Amino acid sequence: MKKLSFALGVLMAGAGFLTGCSDNDPAPFENIKSEPVAGDKLTVEINGETVNGGTLTVEALSDTKANIKIENIVNGYPTLVVPVDMEYTGENFKYTGSAELPKPTVAARAFAGEPGVFHFTVSGVIAGDGSTVSADMTTSLTEYGRGDVKTGVYALSTTIYGENSSLSDFTPVFLEWVVKDSAACGNKEDGGVIGSPDADNKLYVGSAVKMLGSQVISEFLNKVDFIADGALSADYYNTIIPTDYSGNPLPADAENIQSWLMSKFFGGAVNPYQREWIKSPANLVNWYADKEYVYILPNINAIVSQAVKDGGNAETAAQVLEVIGSLSTMTDEELQSTISSLSALLPEDMDIDLSAVSPALVRKVLSWFVTGVPLKYRYEGEYFQLYVDKEMVEDFMPLVLSVGGPVIEKLITEMAVENPMLSIFLPAMVQVDHITDLLPIWKDNTASFELGITFQTPASAAKVRSHAVKGNVPMTPEQKNYIKSFIKY
Repeated sequence: MKKLSFALGVLMAGAGFLTGCSDNDPAPFENIKSEPVAGDKLTVEINGETVNGGTLTVEALSDTKANIKIENIVNGYPTLVVPVDMEYTGENFKYTGSAELPKPTVAARAFAGEPGVFHFTVSGVIAGDGSTVSADMTTSLTEYGRGDVKTGVYALSTTIYGENSSLSDFTPVFLEWVVKDSAACGNKEDGGVIGSPDADNKLYVGSAVKMLGSQVISEFLNKVDFIADGALSADYYNTIIPTDYSGNPLPADAENIQSWLMSKFFGGAVNPYQREWIKSPANLVNWYADKEYVYILPNINAIVSQAVKDGGNAETAAQVLEVIGSLSTMTDEELQSTISSLSALLPEDMDIDLSAVSPALVRKVLSWFVTGVPLKYRYEGEYFQLYVDKEMVEDFMPLVLSVGGPVIEKLITEMAVENPMLSIFLPAMVQVDHITDLLPIWKDNTASFELGITFQTPASAAKVRSHAVKGNVPMTPEQKNYIKSFIKY
C-alpha cells in the first residue's frame, strides 16, 4: 500500500512538473517585439514600387491575429492601423489584411462607418522575433473614391482660337476674372481704366493668360494619367525649347526664350517643338475625388527622394523635410514669429507686405500635404477642366498680388537693364502699371474668378467651343513694334 501511494505521488509530481514546463513556454506570437521596424530591417512595396522610409510596428494578439501600425509610408495617411490574419510557419509569420480608407484628414477620427476612397491591402512576412518585416501593399480607388472622374490619359488641350478667331473657352490655361462694375475700375480721363474690362466685365489679363500662359504650360506639360490605383503620372519637360518662326529649335538661353515669349504674346496655335517627354514616377503624386473636387495629393517624401536621385542636393532635401515638419508642429505664436522674421530678410527695395500671411493660412497649406490640394472639375463635351474659383482662392489672392506682384516686377526691372523697353511688357499683359493695382479690384469689385487648366478626355477628338473677346484694349502701335523687335524671323 505504501509502495502504491509512493508511486502515485511520483506520478502526480511528474505530471505537475511537465504541466509547469508547458505553461512556461511562450506562444510563438509572444516572441514578436512590438517595436517600430525601419531602415534595412523593413522592405516595403506599394503597387509594385519600392518605398523607403517610415516604420511598421507589429502588435501581435495571438498566433493568428495582429494589428499592423504603418507610419509615414502610405501617402495621405501618416498613421494607419490595419488588422491582419497571421499564420505561423515554424520560423516566421505570414500575414495578410485589408482596410477601406476614408478621405485623408489632419484630424484624428475613427474609420468605422465612413465611406472608403481607397481599398488597401497589405501582406508579407514577419520574422519570428519581429526584427524584420516585409510588406507588399496595394491601393486602389473605390467607386466612391473616383467621384465622377474617368480614369485614363488626358492630353493637354492644344486649342487657342475658336470660331471667328476668338479665344476658345478651352485653352490649355484659362482665366476668367469678372468685375461687378466696370465703371469702378476708373476711366481714361482720370488716368486710365484698371485692368481694361471688356463689354462682359472680364479683365484683359484673362485674355493674356489664355494666349501666353497656354503657350508656356504647353512647353512643360504634355499629358496626365489618372490611374485607377490612385496614382497620378504626367508626361512633362523641364525647360522651354524656343523656336524661330520657321519652327527650328534655338538654344534655350535668356535671349532666345525672351524672343520666343514675345512672339507667343500674339497667340497662335499651340505647337511645341517635338521632344522626348519625361514620364514622372507613379508614386510621387496620388489623387482621389468626390462629386465636386479632385484632390491632388503630393507625396513629399517621395518627391524629395526622387529629386535627390535626379542629382539634387541631399542636404537641401533633408532641410526641406525638416522645415515642413517643423512648421506643422509650431504654435500660432511661433508661426507668426517665423513670418515676421522672414519679413526682415526681404530686400528693402522690394515693397512686399507679408501681413496677408497668417498662421491659419500656413496651416491650410500644410494640411494639403495630408488631405490633398482640392481642385474643382467639370466635363464640357470632350474637354476636362481642373480649376479654382473665387471662394477657393479668397485667402490667397491678396498674398499673390501683394507679394508675387513686386517679385515679378523686380525680375522684369532687372531684365530691362539690357532691354529698357521690356518694362512695357507687363502693363501690356495686365493693363495696369503695377500688379498691386489689382488688389482693390479683388477685394471690392470681383464678381467671379476662375483659373484652371484644360485637357482633352481620354481618346477623344477635341471639339472647339468659343466666345468672342469683346472690348479688350489693344496694344498701342509702339508696344506692338517693340514686341516685334524681339522676334527672330
